[in-house]
Amino acid sequence: MEFRIRRDAVTVKRIDETHGNPLRIWEAMGSPETLTPAETEKIREESAVHAEDWPYEWADGVLTIRAALGVNDVYGLVVY
Repeated sequence: MEFRIRRDAVTVKRIDETHGNPLRIWEAMGSPETLTPAETEKIREESAVHAEDWPYEWADGVLTIRAALGVNDVYGLVVY
C-alpha cells in the first residue's frame, strides 16, 4: 500500500491472541459457567482494545507498515 502524502504517526488497535481477547481471560479464570459482576468487569477491562503506536518507514513518498497477522487477527491501522 502506498501513500503519496506526508504522514506523522501510525497507530494500531489489535485483536489477536493477546490483545482484545476476552476468551483468553475467561479461560485463565478457569472458564466459570457464571460470572460475578466483578469478573465480568475484569474481562471487559482486560480485553479492551487500545490504540498503540506502530513503527513505520517513510521513504521516497512511500509509507511502509509491517505486520504479521495470525489466522483470526484483526488490526486497525490509523495513519495521521
